[in-house]
Amino acid sequence: MKNLYILAVALFLNLTVTAQSTVNEIASNDYNQIKVNGVLFSIVKNTHGEENALSTLFGTAIDIQNHPDGLGDGWKKLNFNNIVINFDDVNSNSSSPELTYLSTNTFEVLDIVINVGDNISTLLFGANFTNNLNVDGSTSVIITNMNGDCCPFIIKYNNLNIITSIEYFVWS
Repeated sequence: MKNLYILAVALFLNLTVTAQSTVNEIASNDYNQIKVNGVLFSIVKNTHGEENALSTLFGTAIDIQNHPDGLGDGWKKLNFNNIVINFDDVNSNSSSPELTYLSTNTFEVLDIVINVGDNISTLLFGANFTNNLNVDGSTSVIITNMNGDCCPFIIKYNNLNIITSIEYFVWS
């Protein structure tokens, strides 16, 4: 019985360890230099979803969806050419709208520029990042600001090492 218990604990620990994501944590100074479609990510966040400010950065939106209900105090999704941005709490009287999702075709970190369709090796070797095996069997590179808990950029790529998506979202 004791051996069965030890085996069960070993299996549990093995499953727990393999289920955790491999996250590439970068320093705040480097994180603050991340660009999406050539624009500093911090500037995008600081627009708080204001359409005119985002249009100045990315041109005219091809689709805007406003949802007054849902989680929090409503949300807004803006679709520009090659970038989709979602802000939550757009109708809040107590807090500023927060960027909760972004999908982009062009991403820059540590002076390395990658695009959807590029080979992931440019990022993996250029920045010495580690890839992550996702639960569904796909692979990605996860980048956070010195904390693997909140808000990652996730760069997914296929079995040919071609980047298929570049996304940011708030884990909650």
